[in-house]
Amino acid sequence: MSRATGKAGKIEYTCRNCKKTFLNHRYRALIGRGKFCSKKCQYSFGIPEEQRKRTSETMMGKKIGPHPKEWNEKIRQSQIGLKTGDKHPNWKGGVTKEYRKDRNQSRYAKWRKAVLEVGKYMCANCGDAGNLDTHHVHGFLKFPELRYEVGNGMVLCEPCHYGLHFPLLASGA
Repeated sequence: MSRATGKAGKIEYTCRNCKKTFLNHRYRALIGRGKFCSKKCQYSFGIPEEQRKRTSETMMGKKIGPHPKEWNEKIRQSQIGLKTGDKHPNWKGGVTKEYRKDRNQSRYAKWRKAVLEVGKYMCANCGDAGNLDTHHVHGFLKFPELRYEVGNGMVLCEPCHYGLHFPLLASGA
């Protein structure tokens, strides 16, 4: 129970525990607070002793330990298989684009490493040695037979690689 008073931004409340009246800020009512005149009344109204003790220890800076191992294992077991495959919210019927599969193979990683070694870990365009990409001279999608040919690759830094694929955006036009 509350009623407005002349004090700026304050409302008069009646404590749910001891029935004493007190003033509190209006915004506290909006966020569901202001039901008790003090922490003592709030605690004696119905917060269990164990929760009160844990809250008190936390407020004093004492670290409350992690969950027991049995609890963690129980939670882990309950989550197995919940968000995998067709149960995952982003599932699209098991369709992975072929080029994505190809880029995730160890063959692609070996090709990339070989191209970097041939290019001496330096951008072929500007000579920079940081943030390097590998670029297919003949497109990855258009020429699948040349995907893993080391001669079809070149080393470019990220800005040069971006400028090669998006020349108008890179030039600022």
